[in-house]
Amino acid sequence: MTTLTTSAAALWRGATYPLRSSTPVVHFSFHKNLTKYYNRVAENFAYATGRRRAHFNSDFTAFAQAQPQLDMASVNNHFVDLAQLSNTPRASLFVRDPRDLVVSGYFYHKRGAEKWCHIVDPTPADWRPVNSTVPPQMRQGESFTDCLTRLPLAEGLMAELAFRAPHFEAMTQWLASPPPDLLILRYEDILGNEPTAFEALADHYGFNRTERALWRRLARGFAATKSLSKHVRNPSSGQWRDVFPPQVATAFNDSYGDLLAFSGYD
Repeated sequence: MTTLTTSAAALWRGATYPLRSSTPVVHFSFHKNLTKYYNRVAENFAYATGRRRAHFNSDFTAFAQAQPQLDMASVNNHFVDLAQLSNTPRASLFVRDPRDLVVSGYFYHKRGAEKWCHIVDPTPADWRPVNSTVPPQMRQGESFTDCLTRLPLAEGLMAELAFRAPHFEAMTQWLASPPPDLLILRYEDILGNEPTAFEALADHYGFNRTERALWRRLARGFAATKSLSKHVRNPSSGQWRDVFPPQVATAFNDSYGDLLAFSGYD
């Protein structure tokens, strides 16, 4: 939902539209990695500057079809070959320690924060909107929230790890050989430092001076730690050290040691 008032947006649009920067923008991230925060900033920015923008959650097909007609677009939990995008957009990617993604996702899904968490006997098609795998730990007649509530901590984290497999495969593709024109920002470098981090995004996107002022204002106003407190359970990094039992840490390293090396979180 757009937060800027109609009159405020009209004033910004009048100031920015005549000299509006024209380079398309695409943004990529992963579930539980400041996706709602970025979308609130980008949605209000697009509304105030007269841009066509859409966020596609994890629907890569819809993103690929619509992106050439949009000024700003974003999609989560997928690797995207930037060379295949037809209109040469400026691209950005948010990354976070994948072990913290497991922890954050585990608690978020355990409390059933989204409707799909309550689907009983989900099929792969049911979870296509989040591009995730149905964990083998789930029993017949359960939802994901039911499963995580039933399981002890270690087994629940293993279920979350299985759920996340497509996300970590995509992150590995991004980070194994990142495109030179992709701006990558790390979660811990953004949180608590939102205006500066979003200034780097504005510079990369090629926004003009007036657009940058609006972008910074929105980044400050929607700062994740103060405006998304219910969504951000714990903003600190390195949570996995206090939550992962040894067997989960070992299982993660066995499956995704390369990802930790590529991301610099090892």
